[in-house]
Amino acid sequence: MVYKLADASLRFLRICMDETNGRLPHYGHNDGALFFPLSECDFRDFRPQLIALESVLYHLKDSDPVLNEEKEWLAAGQAIDTEEQIEAIKDGAFNFQEEGYYVVRDASTVTFLRCGSYRSRPFQADNNHLDIWVGGRNILRDAGTWLYNTDDESTRYFSGTRSHNTVMIGNFDQMQKRHRFIWTHWVVNAKGEAGSSNGAYWIEAEFEGFRHVGKGIVHRRRVVKKANQLHWLIEDYVLNVPKGMQIRQLWHPDEKFGEDFRIEATDEKGRELPMVFERGWYSEVYGNRQGCDIIVFETNENLIRTVIESVELTNSLYVI
Repeated sequence: MVYKLADASLRFLRICMDETNGRLPHYGHNDGALFFPLSECDFRDFRPQLIALESVLYHLKDSDPVLNEEKEWLAAGQAIDTEEQIEAIKDGAFNFQEEGYYVVRDASTVTFLRCGSYRSRPFQADNNHLDIWVGGRNILRDAGTWLYNTDDESTRYFSGTRSHNTVMIGNFDQMQKRHRFIWTHWVVNAKGEAGSSNGAYWIEAEFEGFRHVGKGIVHRRRVVKKANQLHWLIEDYVLNVPKGMQIRQLWHPDEKFGEDFRIEATDEKGRELPMVFERGWYSEVYGNRQGCDIIVFETNENLIRTVIESVELTNSLYVI
């Protein structure tokens, strides 16, 4: 059973990981607690740890000595007697429905979406958060953690909905914040699925939330990634929004996003929505933060349809 669970963990993390630099989506709490810094790799490079685990479960050939250093410290001589090798991670759509994680890997990109209910105390109000990686670059990202013990405004920002790539109703989080680590009105009825069809990969997910704002509010998100292209379509449909309240779609781009990518949004009637910039925070590692831009699209309707694509792909449409 221990080996089975370790193998499941290894496969899940490898599917979520960007293979270029070993990084994973900056999802959930990150307090910088790396108990055994036994390699020269960056703190967020998970390859040394996963290689060490893989070497215990599978027959693993030596490769990069830097990436293999942790394996030599922790797993030398501990491998089970097998010649079996773990399968390479292929492009495709991956479902972890029980846990609420959905991943699309395609053409050196990772598209990661979280939508799940809670069995124990929630940590962040971040359902339907979308993380996008392109060639090792986290172009749309989670803001991180920064500090556990800080002022109420900062705590609400980093643990709340506003620091994630998802939707708010007005300035309300998906759940109601109480004390530092306590949320009430938990998200319920969360579900999703990922798959592929007609030359594209897709993720569909929904949950019932904002229960402190109104009854029966459901956020449905559909993400479509064109196969082998840097092109994403995101449709956010929010049901039962209280009268007079706006839905706000939030995006947290990296510093050079605007140079290489285009993002545009329309409402359900096809009207273009203005792009509004707000200021927020990004915490790469625990205890450090820097200012960043937040892209916001707002509407009084129930649907926001957003297209994200590379500038090169956009320009190629006009080449004769």
